[in-house]
Amino acid sequence: MGMGGRSAAPQHVIECLHRSIDERPMHNAIVFGRQRLTFAELGDAVQQCAEFLHSVIASPGLVGLRLGRTPEYVVAYLAVAALGGVVVPFDDDAPTEEVLSEARALGLVAILTNRKFAHLHGGAVIQVEGSDSRGGPIPWAVRGLAPLRPPALAQPVNPDAPLVLLRTSGSTWRPKRVMLTHRSALASSRAHRLSVGHGPDEVSLVALSMSYGYCHTTQLVAQIDAGGTLALLPGTFLPRTFGEAVWAAGATTTTLVPSMMTMLARAPDRKLADLASLRTIVFGGAPIRADILDNLRVRLPRAELIQTYGQTEAGPRITTLRADAAQMRPGSVGRAIPGMRIEIRSTENGESLPPCQTGEVVVCGDGVMSGYFDDAAATAEVLRDGWLHTGDLGWLDDAGFLWLSGRMRNLIITAGLNVVAEEIEAHLRQVPGVADAAVFGEPDELRGESIHAVIVRLGGAAPTERDVRTFLGPRMQPHKLPRRISFVSELPKTSNGKVDRVGLARLRIGGNDDR
Repeated sequence: MGMGGRSAAPQHVIECLHRSIDERPMHNAIVFGRQRLTFAELGDAVQQCAEFLHSVIASPGLVGLRLGRTPEYVVAYLAVAALGGVVVPFDDDAPTEEVLSEARALGLVAILTNRKFAHLHGGAVIQVEGSDSRGGPIPWAVRGLAPLRPPALAQPVNPDAPLVLLRTSGSTWRPKRVMLTHRSALASSRAHRLSVGHGPDEVSLVALSMSYGYCHTTQLVAQIDAGGTLALLPGTFLPRTFGEAVWAAGATTTTLVPSMMTMLARAPDRKLADLASLRTIVFGGAPIRADILDNLRVRLPRAELIQTYGQTEAGPRITTLRADAAQMRPGSVGRAIPGMRIEIRSTENGESLPPCQTGEVVVCGDGVMSGYFDDAAATAEVLRDGWLHTGDLGWLDDAGFLWLSGRMRNLIITAGLNVVAEEIEAHLRQVPGVADAAVFGEPDELRGESIHAVIVRLGGAAPTERDVRTFLGPRMQPHKLPRRISFVSELPKTSNGKVDRVGLARLRIGGNDDR
């Protein structure tokens, strides 16, 4: 599988694959349970898959992937890229009708799926499977095919062509697809590796959905580029299954969200015994309680807990907070990754603000998206003069560390005063007996909006409304105190673990529970 014109620093994902094949042909590229795929074998698999796709798709165009967290996903992803197509990942748990509706809206030429998701129907749905027929590594197999003809894999590459369309979370507005080019995805993945100290011999365990921006760039693309190993968690994330996967692959790093970190912190010691090979645990995506991090630092002393901040539109990485800095600046999300610039700008006039003043976080760098797919208006709203307006509120200290204070989109305006939802939520999570909390504004004839807090209690001692108000009273200004408090068994979440604020406001929540 050849392609000429390779440079010292490839700017196209397939050139990165070729370099890794040339330099590390027998190194494990993919680990999935007991199955192993070397870079040489991965190259053969990509070639076979590309030949098949070339034989059934007239033009590569936009190709959907719904293959779960499997080696087939990686192979199909690279095959689409090799043909000059654009990858459109779908969440594993996305409803079928939602997938098909978006596929039609985007104009996909095909959706690649497997037995697990073969219930997809209509349109150009192609079923592909991996096979272990050789008794070891997985060769690529597509059943019942006509003879294959080779694609033109030696076509000139364009680093600025779209590589992938990643879905935004859609927690506060309708979902969009973020366009990352080959160049931007590689820039972000390389900056990530530098910021967390990763070398070429990392074994990165993917525990989240392959469709997530973090998994895409900081794991899949990063490991193909570095010649490292991509380990895939079989099945559902649980402390037991996660530990087994870490041990089986000898994983050195992984990326988790706070809900996963919490599960690990609450697991018995024996469940964490298999995690000794981990050198780094990268986490982000939502707030996490300090006691959870303290628990894991004690129980996993060999693993550095590295906090990150970003968003899909940024490629996705913006900052990194290493362990030593976290001790000096608890509450910060870190400093900009290499090649990323951060400014704080006034929400009133857009002017740059000096250190320690709060405003909107705006960023620019090679990893930032080229825009939203087929949505020029939405792109113009957030990309201005090369700067991405994140919609996040925060401030920079004198050393360049970023501190977040909320999101512009989550403002509640009560009695003419602006209240940031995340500020109240942070205080609520400190109430003894509170497991999680979220707030939203609801219509109020007198105030315009009043603040409604929704709380999930921990097991055992359960706080009452009176307990919550007694705790918050000395800590918050009166206009920031919730007018209404409700208790629920769980908060609605998006697929990546963030609070679904649209779903939260739609909940049929009863009156205050003062038990």
